[in-house]
Amino acid sequence: MLSESSAEQELRGPAKETTRILIVEDDLFFRKYLSRLLGNRQRKIYEACTAIDALYLAHLMAPEVLLIDIGLNGDFDGLSLLQALRQDAAFTGLPVVVVSGSDNPESKAKATQLGVDFFLGKPIESKVLLDIVARLEGS
Repeated sequence: MLSESSAEQELRGPAKETTRILIVEDDLFFRKYLSRLLGNRQRKIYEACTAIDALYLAHLMAPEVLLIDIGLNGDFDGLSLLQALRQDAAFTGLPVVVVSGSDNPESKAKATQLGVDFFLGKPIESKVLLDIVARLEGS
């Protein structure tokens, strides 16, 4: 069992040679799919299923890439989460990929306004997402 300080250290992430990626997706199966797809020795994957959980986790583990679904269950959607994160100076330059089933032009416009780097519609092409994440890791 981890002590509280050890748990916090674990959440803050491993040594710098890895990239911390936070996946925010309410669909358990799709979230696990994304986690398996992106996970490797050079990446540490964290998962959240609600915007509130993601906000808390983001402050603990300081993600270097954020994958987010717009249509999250709960009180806040993915764009509300992103808006809250962007108000914190620690997350203003955070690379963000939206992976969403919503093709709503208003959502895309708001995502662009909030500084989303890529907007992918579901279903996604695995290679496209892998290429995007690799590009964001190098930036």
